[in-house]
Amino acid sequence: MTNNFIAEYNELTNIRNAYDRAESEVEKNAARGDFKAFKERIAAKGNDYAKYFWIFEDAWRRGNNYIDFSDVIRDEDVPNMITTLRTLGFRKFTFSSSWSSAVETAWLFTKNGCLLEGMVEINSKHKDFETDEYERIPAYLFNLN
Repeated sequence: MTNNFIAEYNELTNIRNAYDRAESEVEKNAARGDFKAFKERIAAKGNDYAKYFWIFEDAWRRGNNYIDFSDVIRDEDVPNMITTLRTLGFRKFTFSSSWSSAVETAWLFTKNGCLLEGMVEINSKHKDFETDEYERIPAYLFNLN
């Protein structure tokens, strides 16, 4: 996993914590300004960087160990996706899509040089209403080699 993404995730967490601790509108506005500046710095690093940072941030905020892809991925996007993840320093990712074409997409990952290590359980994007805990779902675990 990229050290840049981890450092930026920690910076974002600090900004969110500052907002949560804010006792006045002045402090909240300062945190909002820091968040806006943070988003602009991430965007300035390019579309691919920003796209994968926010996917990473979402997965880590939910307590997952890897960047997770849960949506439909178009077949023609797979080669660039794999190349970009490698370039950004990712070594592994999970794929938790439950769309009907998920197996075909997983096959495309292997055809583009990824190794399917097996399956793991991850935190989904949804929280249980009664427990406020993330629901656990199965995901493929891929190694980018």
